[in-house]
Amino acid sequence: MNKLFKDFGKKVKKYRKAKGYSTSEIAGRLGVSVGLINNIENGKTDTFKLELLVNLSKELDIPINTFLKSTPIEIKHLIINSHSTNVIIDQLDHISDETISYIVHHINILNSYFIDSISQHDYSKESIETISNHIIEQFHFIEKMNSLTETNPAV
Repeated sequence: MNKLFKDFGKKVKKYRKAKGYSTSEIAGRLGVSVGLINNIENGKTDTFKLELLVNLSKELDIPINTFLKSTPIEIKHLIINSHSTNVIIDQLDHISDETISYIVHHINILNSYFIDSISQHDYSKESIETISNHIIEQFHFIEKMNSLTETNPAV
């Protein structure tokens, strides 16, 4: 049995019990079988709709990212598309493992905030696009400030 599924199931069970729901009560609220809830809680299933995850999060009053295990991104294989130029992090061998861990930690924080933000808006395409565009605008602002500083150090 996959540790990810077991950990997920333990969280579901923990928060279900904290809300005082039996497996049959939460199953009824979600419109699924008691067997499915038992399988999820015991880490015996990895197949269910994202809609169930969203509804489970709502029923238990838990942000969806609480259920999702934060898996670090393998930054050495990350491809970044910047101004139509692909930069492969592999080529930056001078970066220490400590710095890579620090970067990965902050990428995971950003990811967590992003997931939490869009979950508050039911994962609508409009909210995903709006939030993404706002974040991108902030990065563009930082780029402009950096270019101003490079061309005019007194700024």
